Amino acid sequence: MRYRDLVSESSPPKPLFRDLQDALEHASNSNDTLVMDDFTVSYIGYLTVDELHQYDDIDAWLEVDTLDDLEDFRNGFFSDMKKHVAPIVVIKYPDEDTCREEIGDGRGRINYAHVTGIKLHTYVMVHRDCIND
Repeated sequence: MRYRDLVSESSPPKPLFRDLQDALEHASNSNDTLVMDDFTVSYIGYLTVDELHQYDDIDAWLEVDTLDDLEDFRNGFFSDMKKHVAPIVVIKYPDEDTCREEIGDGRGRINYAHVTGIKLHTYVMVHRDCIND
């Protein structure tokens, strides 16, 4: 493990509140009764895109394959991104008779990481009904 990885893992940046809200909104497309107070948030780790596949079918929505693709992706926003990338958020929530887990916020950052090979700090929001699931 590289020194930079150790430093990053020992003091992960916190997720932005707006990213937590976006994750909740994403999940609310399937379950419109979700409220922020029913979730706990915890750090999963500093993950590669390959490791993030366990939470979502990332290949189904990846939009870029090369650095050149970043120029056109979301009006070039990610082509100028610096090394500091905000954490992404996985959300686990009740959906009918099961708990569903998926990337709730950070799909653009995952596209960026897919092309550049960086790791992403990752948090999970878990609904109280899914804690023991």
